[in-house]
Amino acid sequence: MPLTATARARLQDLLAPLYPGRLDEVLAGIEELAARYTDLPSRDAGKLWNERDAVLITYGDQVRSEATVPLESQREFLIDAGLDRALSTVHFLPF
Repeated sequence: MPLTATARARLQDLLAPLYPGRLDEVLAGIEELAARYTDLPSRDAGKLWNERDAVLITYGDQVRSEATVPLESQREFLIDAGLDRALSTVHFLPF
């Protein structure tokens, strides 16, 4: 989706100190990325979440096993505990 004039101006203010001399190039890259996702629902396209959603926010290495890598251990734990049916989303924080 194309950047609004307000979003572009805000990005210019934030990025100018970080990319002196390259600001136009960086903004063009951001606009190109944004244009790839024109079919995503917008916030005003209806509720994306409601009171029936359950979201788990966890570190990717929170559950460990000697037999598998951390993300696989996490997946197995969630499935074994039946949480795959109870959770709408699992958001993994970087570890």
